[in-house]
Amino acid sequence: MFLAVALGAISPAINYSPLAAATKVLSLREQKQLLKQHYKSALEAYSRKDYASAINHWSKILEIDPEQTSAKDMIEKVQEENNQFNRKKQKEAAALIEQGRFKEARDLTKIIIANDPTNATYKKQIENLEKMAKAATEAAPKQPVEIKAEIKSVEPETKPKVGACLQTYNNVKQPTANDCVELTSGRGNQTESIGCYYAAQPALGQNPPALLIYLRGWHPVMGKTVPLDKRLESARFDFTRFNLSGTAEANNLVVLVTGSSDSDVTQSDIATIEKATKVKFGQVYLAAHSGGYTGLAKTLSNLSQVNRIILLDNFYFGSVVAKSIKKRTDKGMACTGFYTEHNKSRYEKYFKTSVQNCPVELHADIYPHGHNDSVNTCLGTYLTKTSCP
Repeated sequence: MFLAVALGAISPAINYSPLAAATKVLSLREQKQLLKQHYKSALEAYSRKDYASAINHWSKILEIDPEQTSAKDMIEKVQEENNQFNRKKQKEAAALIEQGRFKEARDLTKIIIANDPTNATYKKQIENLEKMAKAATEAAPKQPVEIKAEIKSVEPETKPKVGACLQTYNNVKQPTANDCVELTSGRGNQTESIGCYYAAQPALGQNPPALLIYLRGWHPVMGKTVPLDKRLESARFDFTRFNLSGTAEANNLVVLVTGSSDSDVTQSDIATIEKATKVKFGQVYLAAHSGGYTGLAKTLSNLSQVNRIILLDNFYFGSVVAKSIKKRTDKGMACTGFYTEHNKSRYEKYFKTSVQNCPVELHADIYPHGHNDSVNTCLGTYLTKTSCP
């Protein structure tokens, strides 16, 4: 019935068009016939939830006759439905990523991008998920590792200690979000979740590991301030999304991931992790991504020892945060990171002019760098170097 009503509305809306008359592209009869075809195709596409195709047909209707108000209304209606659909699927994809189910998250994102084919963010997300799925597949052992067999196959004079074999066994397992252990802390009159931490087993004979505190930015779904009961989930989301377990393993680190952009870390929190992991941290690094500058400023005021700051395109702050960083770098603290084009003006206004001892490089807004992609590709590099080309 709706189709009949829509088609029936065409005739009175078609009036003499000076443009059509001047170009002589379509006669009035041809316009009417073409409008009917596009209305029919648009509604058929809408009924099967092919929103991109439906919008395309309604847009063509408006190209032929801009006075077709029903087409305008339907475009607005479909765009809103499409946005609701995408938000729902984004939450589902985020949950899959947190569980380490990267292939399923990739396939779900492909469904989203089918309805929004020009969205560059979804394209980047698919590329990242392809890489993460491949890395997870390559890292997973093809056969269960039998520790006894491994020890037995080594000659007595060269047989490693059992601890070394256990370490080899542990390193071949692919960490999941649940391997990031919740950290809670007493704040005021309540105990709240700070986030989660993951400890790479220190190599035998090496120096004590460093602690990398990763101060997360805004959550893509939960926003700037994550509710207290969702902060563990939020921390594990970035732990998986940015492969922070891989960074920890490659650099002999313990990594602590905060659960909200305004979460801070205290000396007491560090002592809790040292007690749980039975290690004493030799150095402490802070890495702040995006909106995590809020947690960075608070954490800097809490900690007496910070050996390095890594700024991951978090230049949304003003002069106050810049001054707190300058105070540390002037005393010899290492500092590096990157910014992208959309943060260039803020970086130049508030940071570049006041902090001279922190080389920060410009990254493009597109893959393989960009606001999120450079975290995956460069965080490990910035632990020891000042540039990640």
